[in-house]
Amino acid sequence: MLIPVGMITDMVYERSSRSETVKREITAKWGNDQKLVGPIVAIPWRGEGVSDKTYYLLPEVLNVKAEMRPEVRQRGIFSATVYDTVLEVGGEFGWGEIRENLTEAERAGLQWEEATLSLGLPDTRGIKEQVQMQWGGETKALKPGAAQPAVRGSGLHAVGLGLGLGPASAAQTFGVSIPLRGSESLWVAPTGKSNMIDLSGAWGTPSFDGIFLPEERTVDQEGGNFSARWQISSFGRGYPQLWSRPGEGKLDLSDRSQVNHLSPDKFGWRRTTANPNIDLSAIELGDAAVGVRLIQTVDFYTKVIRAVKYAVLFIGLTFLTFFLFETLMAGLRIHPIQYGLVGLAMSIFYLLLLSLSEYYGFQWAYIVSTFATVGLITLYSVAVLKARKRGLVMMGLLLALYAYLYVLLQKEEYALISGSFLLFGAVAVVMWVTRKIDWYSVAIDQGPKKG
Repeated sequence: MLIPVGMITDMVYERSSRSETVKREITAKWGNDQKLVGPIVAIPWRGEGVSDKTYYLLPEVLNVKAEMRPEVRQRGIFSATVYDTVLEVGGEFGWGEIRENLTEAERAGLQWEEATLSLGLPDTRGIKEQVQMQWGGETKALKPGAAQPAVRGSGLHAVGLGLGLGPASAAQTFGVSIPLRGSESLWVAPTGKSNMIDLSGAWGTPSFDGIFLPEERTVDQEGGNFSARWQISSFGRGYPQLWSRPGEGKLDLSDRSQVNHLSPDKFGWRRTTANPNIDLSAIELGDAAVGVRLIQTVDFYTKVIRAVKYAVLFIGLTFLTFFLFETLMAGLRIHPIQYGLVGLAMSIFYLLLLSLSEYYGFQWAYIVSTFATVGLITLYSVAVLKARKRGLVMMGLLLALYAYLYVLLQKEEYALISGSFLLFGAVAVVMWVTRKIDWYSVAIDQGPKKG
C-alpha cells in the first residue's frame, strides 16, 4: 500500500507546484511581493590625492502608511491574492550625524549639489503612474531605478536635490505618495532613526511578520478587515545611520576587484583591507523589515499532504480490524487480494480529496470523499465478513478514524499529541481484545490440512 500512497503524495506535490507556478504567472503581470527600502540620501565626496567615495545617510524620522485593497485573481481552478495600495511615505532628514562624525575637512569635500535620494521597490511594474516627491518646498519628479548600490534592485530616485542640503541647514522634510500594485505581501524596512509604520486593509486572515510584531493590531475576520502599527527605533536594525563606500556609488558588486572590505568605525562602516570576511554585500537594508502577508483562508494542498501522512496508519488499523475478525471468527478467511482492494479504496480517498478540493474547497471535499470511501468499504465488508453487523462495525471504525483525522488537520498544534493518543489507544484495544488468544494454536488451526 506504500506504492499507491507514494504515487498520490507525488501528485499532491505536483499539483501544489503547478498552483505556485500559476500564482507566479498571475502576479508577474500584476506585481510581485513589494518591499519599501529607504529613502536614503547618497552624497558624493571628493578630495585631492584621496580616492573618491560616497556617504549614505538615512532619515531621522520615517512615517509609512498604506491601506491595502486586496482581491483574488483566478486562472482556471488556481488563484492568487493581489492588491492595490497607495504608499504614503514621509519624514525628515537631519544632518546631525554628518556634523558629529565628519571633520570640517571631510565635510568640505561633500558634493551636495550631486546628492541623490533613492527608494527601493523590488517590482516597479506595480507603480501605476508618475510619482512626485515633496522635498522641502519643492516638487521633484522621481525617476525609475534605485541608482545606488546601497538600495539593491529596482526602485525610484531623484537627482540633484540641491537646496536645503548641508550640515549647517535645518532638517529637511520629504513626502511622497506611490500608487502601487503588489501580491501576497507588503513589507517596509525601518530605515529611519525613528519609524512609524501603519498598514491596514480589507482582508480577514492577515499574518504579521518581520523583525518585530506590531505594537497595535486588530483583525476582524467576519468584517474582513485588519490594521497594524509598528513603532521602531534604529536599535532594532543591523546597520548604521551613516556610512561610506569607495567610489561614486557605481560599483559592480559582481566584480570582486571593486568590492572593498569594510570594518566598523565611529559612524558606520569604512573601507579597509584588514578584515576579508566582511564586504559590501554585508549591508542589506531590506533584511530587517516588518510587514503583512495576505493568507488565503484554506491552503488545502498543505492539509492534503498532512492527511496523506496518516494513510499508512489508517490502512494499518483497518487491516488490523479485518485480521482480528479473521482470527476471532471461526471459519472466516480473508484473501490477501481482499485486503489489497480495501487498501486501494482507502488510498483513493486521498486522490478524491485532492481533486475535489481544487474545485469545491477542502471541507466539502473531505465530507464527500469520506462518505464515498466509507460507504464503499462498508458494503464490501458486509460481503467479505459475511455479516451485516461486522460491516457496520467497520463503518463505525472508519467514520471514527476520518472524523479524528479531520480534527487533527484543523488543530495543527495538537496533531502530534492527538496522533500519539490514537496510536496508543489502538494498541491498547488490540492488546485487550487478543489477550487470551493462543497464537500458536491459531497458527496451527489455520495451517494447511494434511491429507
